[in-house]
Amino acid sequence: MYSLDHQCQQIFGREFQHCPNTTDEDICSQLWCRVEGELLCHTKNGSLPWADGTSCGAQKLCWDSVCLAQEEVVKPKMIVDGNWGAWGLWGECSRTCGGGVHFSYRECNNPEPQNEGKYCEGQRVKYQSCNTEECLPSGQSFREQQCEKYNSYNYTDVDGNLIEWIPKYSGISPRDRCKLVCRARGRSEFKVFESKVIDGMLCGPESLSICVQGQCIKAGCDHVIGSSKKLDKCGECGGNSSSCRKISGSLNKSKYGYNDIVTIPAGATNIDIKQRSHGGIKHDGNYLALKAMNGRYLLNG
Repeated sequence: MYSLDHQCQQIFGREFQHCPNTTDEDICSQLWCRVEGELLCHTKNGSLPWADGTSCGAQKLCWDSVCLAQEEVVKPKMIVDGNWGAWGLWGECSRTCGGGVHFSYRECNNPEPQNEGKYCEGQRVKYQSCNTEECLPSGQSFREQQCEKYNSYNYTDVDGNLIEWIPKYSGISPRDRCKLVCRARGRSEFKVFESKVIDGMLCGPESLSICVQGQCIKAGCDHVIGSSKKLDKCGECGGNSSSCRKISGSLNKSKYGYNDIVTIPAGATNIDIKQRSHGGIKHDGNYLALKAMNGRYLLNG
């Protein structure tokens, strides 16, 4: 075992030796050193304990910064493996509606591992869905609401105009779906405002999976993690597609100008529109248009 002088030399340099006037409370817990002939003693910020096994008195040795009787230090210590304690209470739900997430934790303290015993194996954290009832219609998705709150930060473009932030979906890699990425309305500029969205937010506009701690986790249309429920063709969660009817239309002959093809009913789901070019010509000059009931064109008007 290295002497206290040797320990000082290893840490501070060859010219150092142990300070002889160590206080009782510093024995084993704090190593003080000085250059021979100087009065000033040195140590390091925080804990600089004496090496385990250093003599600290008659038949006494240092162990874990404490001066103990030698027989207590050298006797074999029983290895104690750790075991999990009870799961804690479920925490607060991340959302008030629309499917949130809450967590429960447990500690490896029943008992704690001692004397190089094994740490507990298995999960320390578990989570489950909460507040899965639908939110009242607001005209905005939860992700849109999260982007919108950054409008109050008064970001401006190069011309001094205030920027309105909306979710960015296109061009987002699968691993970044649970980041809050917002783009400026009408512009290509975008920002990553948060590295993790609020737990329970949908991973994307066409997805039922939800974000949990920055990871996309499978969920059903009932907002329950691990659920296999899906929307049927009528848009009902877990339905059998019997509550709606199919409406279709086609146009093979046309006249110059706008031609009505089909009226899409309000609340329609699973809309599939295909346009085939005339005679296999790639650019035949025909375009699809979409008009609202009030006469305002939504597409190619």
